[in-house]
Amino acid sequence: MNVSPHELPLVTIVTPSYNQAPYLEETIQSVLSQDYPRLEYIIIDGGSTDGSVNIIKKYESRLAYWVSEPDAGQSDAINKGWRRAHGAIVAFLNSDDTYTPGAIRICAEYLYQHPHVGMTHGECHWIDASGRPIGLIQATPFTLGDLLLQCRIAQPSTFIRKAVLDDVGLLDPNMQWLMDYELWVRIALKYPIACVPGIFANFRIHPTSKTGTSIYHHLHDHLEIIRRGFASPYLPRELLPLKPRAEHYAYALTAANAYSLGQFESGRAVLDAFFAEQSQPLQFREDVIRLFANHAVSVASLGYSAQASEDGVTSDPIQWLTRVMNALPPSAQALRGLEPDILTQIHVIQAFGARQKGDWSETRQEIWEAVRRKPALLRQRGIASLFAQSFARPLRKKVPVHNRFGELAS
Repeated sequence: MNVSPHELPLVTIVTPSYNQAPYLEETIQSVLSQDYPRLEYIIIDGGSTDGSVNIIKKYESRLAYWVSEPDAGQSDAINKGWRRAHGAIVAFLNSDDTYTPGAIRICAEYLYQHPHVGMTHGECHWIDASGRPIGLIQATPFTLGDLLLQCRIAQPSTFIRKAVLDDVGLLDPNMQWLMDYELWVRIALKYPIACVPGIFANFRIHPTSKTGTSIYHHLHDHLEIIRRGFASPYLPRELLPLKPRAEHYAYALTAANAYSLGQFESGRAVLDAFFAEQSQPLQFREDVIRLFANHAVSVASLGYSAQASEDGVTSDPIQWLTRVMNALPPSAQALRGLEPDILTQIHVIQAFGARQKGDWSETRQEIWEAVRRKPALLRQRGIASLFAQSFARPLRKKVPVHNRFGELAS
């Protein structure tokens, strides 16, 4: 793009920080090392006592603003920073996540070239506590209806026009778990959100991260997002019939996430509520099948095994599914009827994963297992074609690829 540096929009990045000293410096360096010429960086620390302030002070000459004082939580901290932002484009990067090189430049240039777009998002690596990539949050275009079912945006990879925030409002400080998702829905109701090709950030998973704790609280936030979204005057009327499916999806997704994290009691509690509060809990059975199959395949790939090992979580997807089925509450025994279909879907997912790795022998084996369970699959063009390719292609050396995480990859 032939644009002089002074023509590029100023970008403001806000990092909310609280007692994340082991990761904070890496986060700061990933922002300050970007190759973008017009950058404003703000750090809002919540009064850390673990040495974070000393780390921040090392870089204060390169910060537009920083403070360390008690706040009302993560949303409040981010909003404090955004209120001070001078940038035409804003984002927030948590103190245990990092940007990839060139991320800000690519996304800022995209927004510069597409003035009608209100927000961008891209792909994002899952990384473990040591920074090792353990998975990939894929990014694909989606509709507003898709977003109302589930968050399909990796937060660290997002960049937003400040004018859009001025219009729709900042993060809701009363929503501490899915506050970013709630904001994405508000934006999507009024503005286009663009999927930009590229891996722009690293999303760290570790035992103390919010993503890996208190999964049951996500259900409350998810249902509140659905309530607000479907009550919005900006919602197209043709999407109103989607609300029951969205509510079912919220329960099934939360339960699958809980089981994936080894929080089996939370999973049981969510399913109890699901079957007690929904008159037809398996009305959207294909959603449940797809969710549990995706979680079964991805459960071992994101580094949860150490956290969940005390609960006996296995890394084998079929064994994991068996244990989930054995841990269903009495109210949810009807889910056992979906087990054969979930197993079939597991083999289909693993077949396509094997193809990505270039392992045609494994591809053929997985498709055969799926077709053996459900012969009608061969009438699907994609699966029939893959099955034929698995016989025609020579074996290749396996090439490691990153696994997908549940429905975020769909």
